[in-house]
Amino acid sequence: MRGMSLIELIIILAILGIMSLLGISAYLRSREAQTLLSEGQNILATIRRAQAHTRAGVEDNTWGVQLETNRYIFFRGASYGTATFTQIYDLPSSLTIANIVLAGGRQDIVFERITGKTVSAGTFVVQTSGNPPVTFPVTLDVAGQVYATATIPSANTRILDARHYAFHFFGGIKNAVNMTFTFGDPASPELVYPLPVQDYLDPGKTKFEWMDSILVGNEYETFRIHSTLLNDGETVLSIDRDCWYNQKKLTIAIDGADVAMYESDCKTVSGGPGIMASEE
Repeated sequence: MRGMSLIELIIILAILGIMSLLGISAYLRSREAQTLLSEGQNILATIRRAQAHTRAGVEDNTWGVQLETNRYIFFRGASYGTATFTQIYDLPSSLTIANIVLAGGRQDIVFERITGKTVSAGTFVVQTSGNPPVTFPVTLDVAGQVYATATIPSANTRILDARHYAFHFFGGIKNAVNMTFTFGDPASPELVYPLPVQDYLDPGKTKFEWMDSILVGNEYETFRIHSTLLNDGETVLSIDRDCWYNQKKLTIAIDGADVAMYESDCKTVSGGPGIMASEE
């Protein structure tokens, strides 16, 4: 058998180099899409938080969100220009907010007391810096409903599932002990999976983050729970639960109080008593 020639070796190395570059590019693209999806959901949750605060008359005031290229700002007041409190959220360097088209040419989103309606109806996109960019388009209608206009294709071209829900309730979880997942599986007895809340809070107890796969019957249920707001008096938990991988009935509770209920079709979702559930 003859040995490999120098030219053949160079060709093989060149092919391996190209394949490595393609693999790295696909990996980065996938991470970029996941970052975009996460930040897009956080923006939706913040806008809904402003609406909920306004409708509830928190601090006897109105609340809103200012949109800027590299950040968004949660504020208290009738407009961003007259805000008496601000909370700034900087976007990752790979993302920007663009194509802001809101009624009246404004960049702040504000809501009416009681009704939750808005005079800031319109659209905008959150996008990556790639060429072409991957976008997360957002629509805000006059009724105050805000939602992702479309889903984002992942690196393997599958459309990411749109079943992302925010659960908003008054009351903190900083001192909570157990979160429980109760799965209903027709083929086997009900499975109760306990999760120690304190293990998934950051040291300052300002953020909750959990994601894992749980074997239920002979199938894994995979989902993520993270906080977009967590303080002593108010919590918003965002639950990302892809219907392609989750077909079991599920109830999520914290210290015995129901927070979120999913039927086995995955599409029927509700919050527990006093908890507002909204699709992101």
